[in-house]
Amino acid sequence: MRRLRGNILYSAVLILGLFALVFAGQTVVYQAEIMAKQAIIQEDKALVLYNLARQNNIDNQVQLKFNIGTVERQGDKYLVTLKNKRRFTYTVPQ
Repeated sequence: MRRLRGNILYSAVLILGLFALVFAGQTVVYQAEIMAKQAIIQEDKALVLYNLARQNNIDNQVQLKFNIGTVERQGDKYLVTLKNKRRFTYTVPQ
């Protein structure tokens, strides 16, 4: 009887550990997906600001401020800074 209880307890702990391992793995995968999608969203926001600056044809050293960030033209580059301090650089098309 003692051996049977030990086997049942060991099996239960093993199955619980396996479930915990699967849960942790899924959490890591979902976190990586979320981070990748957030990076794509930030890049798209910066591209929108860059396109707005191009459409407005801003001059050199002029800065446009938007609610999601700012765009500044410095020579042949547009510097886009989002509210979360992430920066993107785009070149001026010829």
